[in-house]
Amino acid sequence: MFLGPQNVWKGVKRPRIKLVIFGGGFLLQLCFLKIISSYPSKVEALYSSLFYPYLFSFQSTFFNFFSFSLGDLFYAVAFILLMIYLIRSIIFKRLFSKTILIDLLIALNLIYFFFYLSWGLNYYRIPLYKKLNYDLNYSESELENTLIHYVEVTNILLEKLTQSNDLPVETPYNKPELLSLIKKEYKVPYADFQALRPLGKNSLWSLTISYAGYAGYLNPFTLESQINRLLPKLSFVTTAAHEMAHQFGIAAEDEANYIAFYSLVDHSDEYLRFAAHAFALRYLYYEYSKTNTNESAKRIRDQINPGLLKNFKVLSEFWNQYRNPFEPYLKKVYNRFLIANNQKKGLKSYNAMVGYLVAYHRENHTIENIEQEKNLILD
Repeated sequence: MFLGPQNVWKGVKRPRIKLVIFGGGFLLQLCFLKIISSYPSKVEALYSSLFYPYLFSFQSTFFNFFSFSLGDLFYAVAFILLMIYLIRSIIFKRLFSKTILIDLLIALNLIYFFFYLSWGLNYYRIPLYKKLNYDLNYSESELENTLIHYVEVTNILLEKLTQSNDLPVETPYNKPELLSLIKKEYKVPYADFQALRPLGKNSLWSLTISYAGYAGYLNPFTLESQINRLLPKLSFVTTAAHEMAHQFGIAAEDEANYIAFYSLVDHSDEYLRFAAHAFALRYLYYEYSKTNTNESAKRIRDQINPGLLKNFKVLSEFWNQYRNPFEPYLKKVYNRFLIANNQKKGLKSYNAMVGYLVAYHRENHTIENIEQEKNLILD
């Protein structure tokens, strides 16, 4: 017997229909991500190098009109609306009803969809090291040689900027000026995005993210890069460059770290070059200290100028003042997020930049180039 549309749905509750539709939609999204993770070349060609540049160009043109972060404002409004919704649900005793839970599921489903559409699929593109033909494997001697190089060059830059080896570098620019300098010469090591310009803004939630242990973040819906305005200037520079790399579709954290370094290391401004070298030195030294004896690590540390150690101390003291019991749990959540998005090392992926630094050093720093670089700095 044929059943008309009304008879088919008769007796079926609407919440159940919503649950089937959006639950099924979520499973389809998971299946889609699982499938495309095996086809990075397709993601690169169709999304990261074709669709995403146009999306970023359009959105950056629009959001450049606003000096403040619309993305942060959007989060604030969304949070307020959620609170109102939950309070109304409590008042009318509907907080744990099926309807409320299904509505929240629908909202999460839509957020999940638009996250990957607007930016998240970049997690599944071709890895940067393949595009650059970098070998990220390195020996202990290569790591040590690279570290010593950055100790020497960073020391030279510090002495030139401070006329001393005992004084920390004090950046003469304010933070809006730093953002302008970074954007002016921002570059990536391949041609896909050279015509685009990044957009960095101070986060409206700087105090909140300081307690969460975050230096910055990209809003994946507005594609604005938010930087913690409370950061010391040395860290502000590299964080801004890191978040701008995310705007260029560089999703992996080690790759964004490397692009931050790459975009600053040859900058015309010496203060920004110093920030890039100090940034590289910190990651290299941390990796070296993990795999070598305390005596070896101390030998390298003793070669670092006292002024540079004072710069690093300022960074440590900044984060120490925001330590709290909730921070480790927030980091665990973010670690899970990274692992779920094709970054198997989770938070440790930030440190994986060391492989890129050694590869860059291997490719660009012959003995002749190293001496030439030092002479250029001293001129």
